[in-house]
Amino acid sequence: SAEAPDPEREDPAQGYLLEHGYASNSAATDGRAVYAFFGKSGVVAYDMDGRKLWEVSVGSESSNRQWGSAASVTLLDEFVIINAAEEGRAVLALHRDDGRVVWKAEATALELAYGTPAQLKYDDGRTELILAVPGEVWGLNAATGKLNWFAETQLTGNVCPSPLVVGSDIFVFGGFRSSGSYCLRSGGKGDITGTHVRWQSRSSSYVATPVHVDGRLYWADDQGIAWCLRADTGATVYRERIPDLRAGGRPVYASPIVAGGRIYVPTRRDGTLVIPAEETFSVLAVNRIAGDDTDFNATPAVHANRLILRSNRALYAIGGK
Repeated sequence: SAEAPDPEREDPAQGYLLEHGYASNSAATDGRAVYAFFGKSGVVAYDMDGRKLWEVSVGSESSNRQWGSAASVTLLDEFVIINAAEEGRAVLALHRDDGRVVWKAEATALELAYGTPAQLKYDDGRTELILAVPGEVWGLNAATGKLNWFAETQLTGNVCPSPLVVGSDIFVFGGFRSSGSYCLRSGGKGDITGTHVRWQSRSSSYVATPVHVDGRLYWADDQGIAWCLRADTGATVYRERIPDLRAGGRPVYASPIVAGGRIYVPTRRDGTLVIPAEETFSVLAVNRIAGDDTDFNATPAVHANRLILRSNRALYAIGGK
């Protein structure tokens, strides 16, 4: 166990916050320390024995929705990358050693941008951070935080899914009422709206970040629909309602993952689906944890041949011994 920051700085536990709680952000580790983002309570680094190394505030604001924090921690070289759009309308690079701010990119347009920045690495050694915000996609210089390029989109309102980078292609999804999806070519400077958008589709994910397998994009949306699109054109391969989901509420929040050539999709209350990475939809298995009737909102992780699942009650490791 480790000492956590004071939770009194967070938004009240009411409204939509009750859907996901105060643990929406995934931590990151380099094997030397664990870096955790607690929203308005700050970013904290712990050593591997749970002792606090440093703690940094990244803002204390709330968006007009008051939905709380969402974006997860990522690591890049000596940086800890934080999307503090909710807390400070900023993306920050903190130094791993002491938490000092290396750079800070501020913009009012970051409000309601809940995704985790994706990393796009170029052959010449440059890295860009890709982030979807309401109405635009940004490419930031990862070394400085400066804006390299932007493209206008119709992803209006809150943008929850994280961008997906596959080779030189960038995929973005989201917007209020699942307003669409885009594929962009990487590179360029300034406004690349007219030159780098490969395709646009009305198919989208409102919360989950899709996965890419064999030239196809897969996800399950918050209405219980399973999707598959062709990554090169955006054409729909299938759109199928997931069977046997209980009525009411939003049945899926977690993003899918790929392991062993199969796609794993945790539903909130009806078990984890195992779906083949094929052009025809089917459910190979549904795995439920007996005795745990709380919500499963978190995206799974895979470690040492084990599937790591988290509910509102417990953390589970499933698989090899």
